[in-house]
Amino acid sequence: MLLFEFDQGQLFPTQFGWRSPEDIDPEVMAAVRDQVLQLIGRPLFPIQWTGAEGSHAARREPNRLVAMDASGQVVSVEVVAALDSVGLVDALARSGRTAALGWLDLADLYPRGAAVFRRDWNVFRESLPPRPIPGPRLYVVTGRVADDVRPALELLADSGVEVFEVSQRELANGRRFIEVTEPFRVTVPTLNAWAALAAGRRPGLVLDHDEDIRRLLSVAPDGQNIDADIVETPGAVRPFEEDAGEVDPLLLAVGEACGEDTPLVWHQLRKGLRHDAVLRTDGTIVLPDGREFTDPSRAAGVASGRTGVDGWAVWRVTDGGPTLAEARAEVAAPRPHHEPRH
Repeated sequence: MLLFEFDQGQLFPTQFGWRSPEDIDPEVMAAVRDQVLQLIGRPLFPIQWTGAEGSHAARREPNRLVAMDASGQVVSVEVVAALDSVGLVDALARSGRTAALGWLDLADLYPRGAAVFRRDWNVFRESLPPRPIPGPRLYVVTGRVADDVRPALELLADSGVEVFEVSQRELANGRRFIEVTEPFRVTVPTLNAWAALAAGRRPGLVLDHDEDIRRLLSVAPDGQNIDADIVETPGAVRPFEEDAGEVDPLLLAVGEACGEDTPLVWHQLRKGLRHDAVLRTDGTIVLPDGREFTDPSRAAGVASGRTGVDGWAVWRVTDGGPTLAEARAEVAAPRPHHEPRH
């Protein structure tokens, strides 16, 4: 889940708040459209906006972007207020037509002209790693996905289509956030202690040739009781140094409000150090080596090797998001009451 704060026409990465029962404001959808490449999070070279004006429920501007990814593949990006079955079929048809565009066609579409198109494309490519892998051909960003469309999107997830569903969140103090949910993208974790634990809980994700994970699970088949017997195994978890206390009710409330396992980040700016953890929905904090904590300060101390650390103040909910203390205050605040629409 990606979350961005909306402030004066700009979207800033963060994560928290309560989902608003109202439809997304038109000005917010306009910002979504203007900064859609940031929301998607993939390097794309924009060529031209086209399509039906205003169909993204924002100002009357085109809603479809023709672009190229780092591999040179032609892709389509569509921003729509709602995605139903008819809209999905139309988007797939348009994507097919767009993918057939040749280099001269794309140069003609580029607003700055064909000569500048080649130069700008070369600058874009030089800023990226070599030998990029082609990504999806169609991206759709929408404020609402019709229920009858969701099963089809799950089938299309491995067929070059990514759909991002946008919703609006609000904090008790009136600040607005944009939640970007990616329900139709499957990611495979790299091998580390956390992946081993996750694989133990979901053995169906472990492939026969994942020998390192299989060795870990042969010692700890449930993915839970990994101990010093496998310290020498690559990627193994070190002996746990967990705190045995009960889960803090407010930390549990923060985890539940996030709705899914969520990254925690602590930047020690003066030392140039970064510490990462995961806040689970059950209110526990897990370090990259698999150790679990119910006290944010204890987790921060073990992660940094320091004593006297206020974990509530140093851990942030995602990179650049609110601190755990701010999140704690948010979940403890009374929810705003919304009158039903008529």
